[in-house]
Amino acid sequence: MKIINYDEANDKQWDDFVQKNTMGHTYHLYNMMKYDWYNEHQNISFAILDENNDIVLISMLYLRIKDQTFIEKLRRKKKTSFLFSRWGYVIKDNLTAKQINAVKAAYMNHIDDIIKKYRVKSFEIALPPFCDAFRPENCPIVNPLIHFGFEPKQRYTYIIDLSKGGKEIFAGYESSSRNLINKTIRQNSLEIYESSGSEEEFELFKKIHIDCYAHSGGHLLAVKYLRTIFDAAREKQYCRLFFISEAGEPKAAIMLMFHKDSVYYLWGFSKNETPRYINKYFLHSLIMQMSEKGYRWFEVGGALPWLREGKYKGLNDYKKSFSRKIHPIFAGFYVKDKK
Repeated sequence: MKIINYDEANDKQWDDFVQKNTMGHTYHLYNMMKYDWYNEHQNISFAILDENNDIVLISMLYLRIKDQTFIEKLRRKKKTSFLFSRWGYVIKDNLTAKQINAVKAAYMNHIDDIIKKYRVKSFEIALPPFCDAFRPENCPIVNPLIHFGFEPKQRYTYIIDLSKGGKEIFAGYESSSRNLINKTIRQNSLEIYESSGSEEEFELFKKIHIDCYAHSGGHLLAVKYLRTIFDAAREKQYCRLFFISEAGEPKAAIMLMFHKDSVYYLWGFSKNETPRYINKYFLHSLIMQMSEKGYRWFEVGGALPWLREGKYKGLNDYKKSFSRKIHPIFAGFYVKDKK
């Protein structure tokens, strides 16, 4: 087994591998994972090759080196780091048990080396819920990460079965959302349009994002990452970007990501003080549009129904208002070698 870094890999070979194997998702495509959400995260993704130089595993992986305090610098204390793999790895389908063990050993040895080199405090990973291997109709009972050295952690996402049709989808919303959307439809004062991919719209996309996060206190996304998903939306192959305006003024933006017949509500940004009815009507309209176009699943995003208060409870309640159907996201924390 041989390991090559992300920047050494052939992008076409990489993407071909992702698209041919059931753990692969749009997240894993070479250009889509070039930059992580945040500037401080370094891309240290890699691929494992067999003796024929064929890819048998690719791994999305980012490193964040913790900033040192003034006292830590004075004491010349070594920096600590954190590893993240937002959507994990893709392993080649139909390997023998012997081959899987060899891939697992190569993967874990490489991770162990990184942990020692950068004094990594923790490594958290998750797998995409709508790759072919983990869709609702195929989803295994056991978290597969336990076989690659990870202590299992469970996360969840709200999903909508788009095949039910518009009437039944709408009936699945919470009654308060249905009432608000019906009222908004009668007002008919909003316009939804898809981005043309112009530079002016990229600047608008960034501006709405900055305004949204300034209000919420969130961690601003890296401009390089926003550019990556915007460029994908311009090509309309893996992402699509929509805006909604009221009286000619853009109020919010939604970025959708596509993988085969599934749609993911990747990002939603709105300007400060945008009325709640606009965001509800906006997402509802896109859900209905995707159902009409024949997509099967719509992933609304993170389900946190146990929360009692705070910003994330508000986000959970917003997403829950469109669906109560929950689907697992397999996640985990790497168990470090104590040697």
